[in-house]
Amino acid sequence: MKNKISDQSNAWAIKCPYKAFTLIELLVVIAIIAILVAMMLPALSKAKEASRGVLCLNNTRQIGMAYQIYADDHQGHYPTFRTWLYKRVGDLTTGTLYPHIQAEGSYLCPTDKIELAAPDGVPIMAAIIPME
Repeated sequence: MKNKISDQSNAWAIKCPYKAFTLIELLVVIAIIAILVAMMLPALSKAKEASRGVLCLNNTRQIGMAYQIYADDHQGHYPTFRTWLYKRVGDLTTGTLYPHIQAEGSYLCPTDKIELAAPDGVPIMAAIIPME
């Protein structure tokens, strides 16, 4: 004697040759993906902030190397505190380190919220590299 349940499932298989996901199954999968994304967002923001810190550290290293090169070129004398960045307010090209660091983005960290004036009058945002 055949089982009634197996007859019904065979009939369903004949009517519908493929099996689809139910709405509940799709919602469960979407919920699991949302939970995984929510768990990864703090880790991604920490990685982004770490990369900004590395960029800022590299900028500091560049300025330190420019100081040393300036001292080598000027018999061991370092640039003064008031003139190393600029002699004319807002103009980086007048600074004593500008011949050694001509990339304006090296003077600021990416998390700074200030602007520097470039020689052509266009302000240079601290965040040269896009944050997003």
